[in-house]
Amino acid sequence: MQSALNKQRDSRLAQKAANGAVDGAMSKTVNSQVNGTVNESRARLAALLERIASIANGPRRGVALVALALVTVSCREAPNSGAVPAATLSSSTAPNAVGSTPSRSAASTRSSTPPRDGARPNSATAGSDAAAAKHALRTTSPAVALENFRAQLANAERRAKTAPADLGALSALVSAHLEQASRLGVLSSFETADAASKRALAAHPKNPAAHMLRASVYAALHHFDEADRALALAEKLGAPQGELEQARATLAMARGHYDEAFASFDARAKSHGDTVSSTLLAICLGHMQRTAESDAKFEAATEAFHDTSPFVLAWVEFERGAMWERAGDEARARQYYRQAVTRLPAFAHAVGHLAALLPPAEAKTLLEGVARTSDDPEYLATLATVEDALAAGSGRAHREEAARGYEVLMKKYPLAFADHAGWYYLNVAKDAEHAVTVAAQNLRNRRSSQAFELMIAAETAAALGPEACEHADEALALPYVSRGVVEAALGAYRACGTAARAEELDRELARRTEATRVAAAARPATAGASATAAAAP
Repeated sequence: MQSALNKQRDSRLAQKAANGAVDGAMSKTVNSQVNGTVNESRARLAALLERIASIANGPRRGVALVALALVTVSCREAPNSGAVPAATLSSSTAPNAVGSTPSRSAASTRSSTPPRDGARPNSATAGSDAAAAKHALRTTSPAVALENFRAQLANAERRAKTAPADLGALSALVSAHLEQASRLGVLSSFETADAASKRALAAHPKNPAAHMLRASVYAALHHFDEADRALALAEKLGAPQGELEQARATLAMARGHYDEAFASFDARAKSHGDTVSSTLLAICLGHMQRTAESDAKFEAATEAFHDTSPFVLAWVEFERGAMWERAGDEARARQYYRQAVTRLPAFAHAVGHLAALLPPAEAKTLLEGVARTSDDPEYLATLATVEDALAAGSGRAHREEAARGYEVLMKKYPLAFADHAGWYYLNVAKDAEHAVTVAAQNLRNRRSSQAFELMIAAETAAALGPEACEHADEALALPYVSRGVVEAALGAYRACGTAARAEELDRELARRTEATRVAAAARPATAGASATAAAAP
């Protein structure tokens, strides 16, 4: 799709790194991927869940809950050395558990421009496919991984039903449902996670882990102030400082406070060096426009990965692609998105972003698959755009269904979905006034670069030139300004007739394009460690 179609918001999938000692113990205990059958793997997972649950209320309850999140979130037989816990606070796309955001793509609703007719090759990535296939990391087949995740989800639901007040059972249930919302785009899981976290807090008001769990759901729904308060209560009750620091760092990144997040992520990556810690640091560096450093950390995250979960590695590959797309290198972004989707075709967020960079016919096939399993209207809106590009007017039904979906989401979870809804109303529904209202709500909740981008674009489209230019001035004064903000501000200044500022931003975009080219030259696209996925039998 066209360049404007491919812009995207802040990547809010970043999540708190799990305790390193737990990672190692989990890998040794549960790793039956190579030598065991699927049934044996499930049995070991079930036994491990029960063993962890038995200590969830003991003196090591914090570690136990992180382990529960690891088992549940990993969605596989064998956990890796850096599973992404769903009970952590994030900064990605609509937070997951304690600090992470659900993965949802706004790629197609960012512009009404038709999809591209073809993909542009990039010299940095050309010719790497053969080498990639040769050296690809092998991960569990997507079908097996999804089957095991669904078994894990069913097990979590059974345990929570059998023991409705058990903190370990409720923690596993929340983790599983936040993971389903984040990776598979099943947004109805938010309701289950929300209810379970409330139940846990009501049953265990003096347990810090219950407050951490509640904070994870607040973060997932973009209730950042409430998440802060829940973490403060957890701290008073004795929550582990390491977990609190990571949770607060991911909240800081979700709000666009990158310096604050960097300090914590950098320290964690230096002391642990695991896949999740390195990925979180890489994401943060990307938002700080330190592109080459960010890519190097993504590579380190991939090299630290020694297991077989497609979920974790697909997340790393997706975030790497998102970083390059924000930097303006669509070809390299497409390469990493394709790796993530090849590794895990049900990864809805990755599919949405990849589809925006593909010819309409190929994009349509991918989106139809996700639209069958996800209840996120984002993918219906994307599909409608693609269908219209293939045959004018053919996307009407999906566009109307997406409109109904956003109406429901904005009533249920307005803060979590304001950014996506805003781009939908602006570029798909062509309702600039409604987009301005939603964008203002989003900006009040977090004054990040991405929130300003939507606000400026909506006001410019609604012919609110002075307001758009005022917000452009404010956004450009932020410590770290995304390329998307520069582009939106350029449009606003042109609409306002501020020629000097527009010319200045034209030069800034040219400077950033050259900086990305230099960074790409310094960081040749990986044909080995993070190469196209190969499924382990």
